[in-house]
Amino acid sequence: MRKVDPQLQAVRAAAQQRFLAQKASAAPQAPQAAVAPSPPSGPSSTLPPHLAHLTPEQLNAPIGSLLSDAPPEYRAAKKPRVADPNAIVISKDRTAEIATALAKPAPTELRILTWNIDGLDEVGGGQALAQRMLSIARDIARHRPLAALLQEVIPPALELLSSDKVLGSAYEVVVPQNPPLPYYV
Repeated sequence: MRKVDPQLQAVRAAAQQRFLAQKASAAPQAPQAAVAPSPPSGPSSTLPPHLAHLTPEQLNAPIGSLLSDAPPEYRAAKKPRVADPNAIVISKDRTAEIATALAKPAPTELRILTWNIDGLDEVGGGQALAQRMLSIARDIARHRPLAALLQEVIPPALELLSSDKVLGSAYEVVVPQNPPLPYYV
């Protein structure tokens, strides 16, 4: 069971009381005989003693601002960041090299590149595939063809190549809607 800070409970109770009081004052009231309500004596009279010193601004502050200085036992524990051993890491140097090549002026002659990249995923797992695909992207960026026709591209490779940080910012990627095989031909 989760501990609830007593100060937070009191702030919530005070807010609920203010809400109910506003709701009651906004609702049309039927005339009552002989009983007059006593005037409220201020917010500090409805609050527990350990909250009576708080200003209305502090009482109306968002909950998150109140929790930022809560005692450690009431704060949510931060989960440590755990590196995923299966995560694929793309070097910024590799993508910067591709971006630099793409930033150079395009050649004036017509260039069309065709490349069957089947088998790049067979050895080394996802990280090796990513490195091979970045090499392909680097070569495409260096040669700057008008069109690059790649065959047998698997979805993870396509995702990497079409990323804006790789080739997606310079080339339009066109693929079939429902490929007949588990790769694009």
